[in-house]
Amino acid sequence: MYEKKGAEMDQGAPPEKRARLSEEEYGALKARLKARKKILQTYPRFKLLMAGIPASLASPKDSRAPLTIKDVQDLILCSVAGEARHLNRWFLLFQAQHISQTTVLVVDNISLTDMEENEEHFSKTLEIFEDGVEMVNPKSDGLSLSVALAYSPITNALKGRMRQVYKSLKEALDDGHVYSVMDFTDQNCQGMEKSTSIVENKKENLTVNNKVCTKTQLMLSALQLITGHYPFPGHGRPQEFRFTKDKYEPVTDNSPMFAIDCEWCLCIDGSTGLARVAIVNENLQPVYHAYVLPDRPIRDYSTKWSGITPQLLKGVQKTLRQIQEDIRKLLPPDAILVGHSLRGDLIALQLFHPYIIDSSVIFNMTGCRFMKSKLQFLSKLFCNRDIQPANKGHDPNEDALSTMELVLLKLKNGLDYGDRLRNSVVVGMALQEKRFWE
Repeated sequence: MYEKKGAEMDQGAPPEKRARLSEEEYGALKARLKARKKILQTYPRFKLLMAGIPASLASPKDSRAPLTIKDVQDLILCSVAGEARHLNRWFLLFQAQHISQTTVLVVDNISLTDMEENEEHFSKTLEIFEDGVEMVNPKSDGLSLSVALAYSPITNALKGRMRQVYKSLKEALDDGHVYSVMDFTDQNCQGMEKSTSIVENKKENLTVNNKVCTKTQLMLSALQLITGHYPFPGHGRPQEFRFTKDKYEPVTDNSPMFAIDCEWCLCIDGSTGLARVAIVNENLQPVYHAYVLPDRPIRDYSTKWSGITPQLLKGVQKTLRQIQEDIRKLLPPDAILVGHSLRGDLIALQLFHPYIIDSSVIFNMTGCRFMKSKLQFLSKLFCNRDIQPANKGHDPNEDALSTMELVLLKLKNGLDYGDRLRNSVVVGMALQEKRFWE
């Protein structure tokens, strides 16, 4: 005989008076617990992570951060392919390998607002799903939901390989190297080219809800600086790091902006050494340019990316310390630094600065906040400017100019401009890929 476990057991009774289980009852209970454990080990379960909770329908409507089409694609792919750690940014799918079937039901002409305002008509539907999340409407990209879910953009790496074999995107489609969810007939391709040119001609007039934004709205917060690992006092940076000014003034929307870009080489000890600096003001005028002699011997000039060669640094005597002094003298105490992934440039310069606008943060065409769009792509798409040619390295003057142009466009057109996560008015992805190809 065994003691009875569970809610029915009289916890206050003496041991000799407590209810007992027979061997048969104990065996049945043990079998049920074993079956329950087996179910937990094999039954698929879904859980929202911190990145997905802001999109939950349980969150207040005004504070929700909708998921993107790519986020939903990741969930579908994970449910079909099983465990894929690089996909579950916003969710956990336990025992995905035991999912026998994945069904995607698309209901047209019914929005989330319709469901929330008429819950009594969807009570049984809502009971089916334990978790609900809000998603960005793909109509802002000119695609239906069913088409958007089936669409997967061509990666830059694939485009690079395709350019070596095919003369155009249509040729690659005709050969079956890539596939499209859209009709790429000659007539439609001509239509796309026409639509693209229209977009280019009207680009200057693009606005989002006729709202503009301010410089201070685009600046990174202190939390963003810390979590983004920008140089920040007291957060693991060596004593060699210096402030751009001894004293700062409060930043305003009239504070001047300076776009900065750096190139560096790989030193013999594995560290990076600053080799070139360029600064452009908000009037798109170059105000500073200098080559720098790295503190340590150079092991690799990284010419393919940096554009730096031994000839360019021949005879250069300017040191990092002198560059720092030049920048400290150039910048006013309320200056706003602008850059694309500016964190790397500030680390190379070994400088702290409190007022920063990062174009890789305020522009996002990937549909995922943790994946940044390249400056080369953004510059071509929004400014129709070709930069960073293959195998010729980067020009910091050109990159700084392009970054400032992007920020000025953002200021002119509003916070939603160029940000897929904010439902921005942008060219559809099919048009983007074709323009970038050409």
